[in-house]
Amino acid sequence: MKPVLPREHGAWGMLYTPLAMAAATLGFGPRGLSLSLAATFLYLAHEPLDRLVNYRTANGQSPASGVQGREMRRWLWLYLGLGLLAALPLLAGPGAAALLGVGLATLAVLAAVMWLSGHGHRYSLGTRALAAAGLSLGAPAYAAAQTGELPRAAWMVALYSFFFFLGSIYRVRVHIRAQGKEEFRATSLWSHVGILTAAAATAALRWAPVLAPLSLMPGLLQALVLWRRGPDALVPKALGMRELRLNLAFFGLLAAAYWLG
Repeated sequence: MKPVLPREHGAWGMLYTPLAMAAATLGFGPRGLSLSLAATFLYLAHEPLDRLVNYRTANGQSPASGVQGREMRRWLWLYLGLGLLAALPLLAGPGAAALLGVGLATLAVLAAVMWLSGHGHRYSLGTRALAAAGLSLGAPAYAAAQTGELPRAAWMVALYSFFFFLGSIYRVRVHIRAQGKEEFRATSLWSHVGILTAAAATAALRWAPVLAPLSLMPGLLQALVLWRRGPDALVPKALGMRELRLNLAFFGLLAAAYWLG
């Protein structure tokens, strides 16, 4: 029986980057690991649920019935069961109430994303940005699980993760959905400038380390290259690898900013 896995490969980075950054800044431990496992299984459950709710076959029928529907439901309940099992250690102890609040907020955001996806807005910038915001909440969720608190650093990691993901959404869209549209390349570039300006404001207010905005510079430079030269003729895999390198650069620079203070 072939596992039902998410088709949006870039979303794995959106899932794990906030969790890994929170671990790097707040410490790694068994409760943080439990949260990360629970988040993984709940993310896996999204795919069969999305197919059951939003997809249609060639003749317009929902796959909820028949053999495919039974398979989707089987994987959905398996992923949900494993997610609940991983989350059991987190239901008691410090931070349970804070974790519940962040978890409910995350589920509400992702439910809105699923609703928008089922109503013709799956690939809109707004839907993608909302999904990125929901997955960025993994950082405060990790903090609540691991430390029992919701420190400012966790919210800043979530905000910077969202900044990076939003830039990535624009860069990928330049290649795939707005290829040849010079005005969108300019919009992408100015969006990156706005993101960096907002990040600089958090550093100026001392909400984030003074070096934290540098973590967004590689993405801005790539947006500048795209604006000047236009998109490359990259296959999706090569495009994904480039975004992965930018993601790793973002992670390393932001982690260094927090380690250096």
